[in-house]
Amino acid sequence: GTTSTGTTIITTEGKHFGVDGIGNRIAAVEKINEIKDGVSGFNGLRWEDVEPKPPINGNHLYATGDEFKATIDAMNSAGRQLQLNIDADNSWATIKDGYKRNINIRPEYIDDWEALIKHLVKDYPVSYLQISSEAENFWGDAEGYTKVLCAAYKAAKEANPKVKVMAAGFNDGAAFSQPEFSQSEEVQQEMLNKNPEFKSKIDFILYFLS
Repeated sequence: GTTSTGTTIITTEGKHFGVDGIGNRIAAVEKINEIKDGVSGFNGLRWEDVEPKPPINGNHLYATGDEFKATIDAMNSAGRQLQLNIDADNSWATIKDGYKRNINIRPEYIDDWEALIKHLVKDYPVSYLQISSEAENFWGDAEGYTKVLCAAYKAAKEANPKVKVMAAGFNDGAAFSQPEFSQSEEVQQEMLNKNPEFKSKIDFILYFLS
């Protein structure tokens, strides 16, 4: 569900609740330290943020930044599980349409996308990995998104079989107030129709409701 302030609350087995949308805000982590359990969602991380330049001779130069590391450390110290939202957006690797929506990853860089996912899952205490957000708004091709999702699933499970992989959070906020504008179900059906692997390459789907 969503609070009146727009903060998404997610539930997970064995935990009371989670707080989504932390991002690079250590102060926000400090405010929820009293909870001592649950899940904290780190949003807004783009592939290009972590890897601003393409690898050279197969060598990757990752740069998550001190603020990111400090925020993750604060979450871990507070006993909270990390839900990391990583978007495949990258100027040197991602193909976009005329509306600047992601279409797919260039074929020559798909292995580098998988390497990035392995790096994040291995080097940080990721319990839940969300691939992008609001696919119906930021992805111009359902088949392209599912290919990116499937590649991330494969890499994440190789790095840590226990990590849970989530499909993009579908923003279905209009489902109740303006159902004629709700398109999440149509996007998901297109994903299923174009790529039968879709259902087998996620552990669950996140929804944003209001």
